[in-house]
Amino acid sequence: MKKIQFFAMLALIIAFASACGKKGPTGPSFEDLIQEGWDAFAQKDYQTASQKFTDAKAMDAKKIDAYVGLGWSLFKLGQLDQASVEFAKGASESEPTADLYAGWAFTLNAMKQYSLSNVRADQALDLAPNWQFPYGLPLAARNLHVLKAENYFLIGDFQKALQEVQILNPAFTADVNTNDGLAALAQEIETLRAGSTG
Repeated sequence: MKKIQFFAMLALIIAFASACGKKGPTGPSFEDLIQEGWDAFAQKDYQTASQKFTDAKAMDAKKIDAYVGLGWSLFKLGQLDQASVEFAKGASESEPTADLYAGWAFTLNAMKQYSLSNVRADQALDLAPNWQFPYGLPLAARNLHVLKAENYFLIGDFQKALQEVQILNPAFTADVNTNDGLAALAQEIETLRAGSTG
């Protein structure tokens, strides 16, 4: 009887010791890396943010969150081509988000791909008409409408540029068939952009 108790106790000790000796997952989880990335992004530490999102992507390349964060970080670092690539990869995964399309729209505008920038801005607004960026930059749907107005103006579609401006300032009017009207429209776009910088 004592032998049985001894072996039972020994088995418990071995089980306990091996459980204690087992190492849990080393380092942060995917979710931890995403949170740390956005925390760094909100502090304007885009280099650290980029690294956190890169590490998250290496951990799970199927989750869109890493591409969204990496795309935005690279955009803020001025690495526009790579940012666009990351947004494109993220969009190929399931259920792209308004944050992804919005970041892609701003990136494409900076790359002077104005028509495609508007396509992405529309995709963001379709998903979230009242979109707000939650990670430290004062960006919202208003900024996407200003972006679209600027894009349309730059590709010479002045009527659509005017329509975007009037979403934000319904009282504004301009005859886009005259030089004075175009000058007034350009000035209003600039005024709206200055009032919604991010």
